[in-house]
Amino acid sequence: MAATKALVPVVSQLTVSSTLDRILRRFPREYFRFCFAYGSGVFPQKGPKVGKPMVDLIFAVHDTLGFHWRNLQLNPGDYSGAKLWGPRFISFVQTKWPCRVYFNTLVQLPEEDVVFKYGVVQFEDFVNDMLDWDYIYLAGRMHKPVKILTPVKKDFQILDMALRQNLMSVLHVALLLMPESFTERQLYKTIANISYNGDFRMVFGEDKNKVRTSFC
Repeated sequence: MAATKALVPVVSQLTVSSTLDRILRRFPREYFRFCFAYGSGVFPQKGPKVGKPMVDLIFAVHDTLGFHWRNLQLNPGDYSGAKLWGPRFISFVQTKWPCRVYFNTLVQLPEEDVVFKYGVVQFEDFVNDMLDWDYIYLAGRMHKPVKILTPVKKDFQILDMALRQNLMSVLHVALLLMPESFTERQLYKTIANISYNGDFRMVFGEDKNKVRTSFC
């Protein structure tokens, strides 16, 4: 069933998994509560190839200030000019930023030809977006295939409930938008369109054909 797809890890090629493992080892993983990966570097898409495939990651952490403080020590080059203001400023900006996610982009893994970006979000903000669609950015991302990297058992009950609620919500909305008769493929496309409505990048030149290329 479509509504369960984002609840289980999606198996990908071993080379992708080993690359993700090496990426995760860069970070202070003691702050992680839930992490997942997506993007063309994880799930190859059809359509024109522009540049290197991108690996996208989201880290839901229990303490954003602590994470940024430690990550600035480990990976200062990830932060561009923001590092000059320190972790408190970065954590503050994150709470005011659209969707409450702080992204570091165009990060390279030195030992191999991999480009990735990662977003950091407070775990409670992640759960709230799943339940209430405050921004429907992370909630929308979870409507589409992801590779779950670090499910944490002690958070499983609230996390599982939030993910299921998010998927049931988008399924109900999609069904209201569908004609009386429709195919499973049409349902998936409608769900993807709903999720992209919450992606602020679509306003700033992001590929408008992503729904089509994701399902071709």
